[in-house]
Amino acid sequence: MPTTGRCCDQQWCVNTANFYRQLRNVAIDVRATDPAQKIACLHYQIAQATSLQNVELIAGPAQTGMFAEN
Repeated sequence: MPTTGRCCDQQWCVNTANFYRQLRNVAIDVRATDPAQKIACLHYQIAQATSLQNVELIAGPAQTGMFAEN
């Protein structure tokens, strides 16, 4: 997303500017990644007007399915 021109919010990616998101019908598989790294299928930082529907998170024993904060 551009930060010049018609975009009026220069910090569109900060956690307080991320609203009205949907994630549907997807499978996220991180089993093939390096198990020594801190890997999460989904970093779900905020939940303001957001939704997850029919989402499959596939992680190995040393990985995280969903990392939520804030």
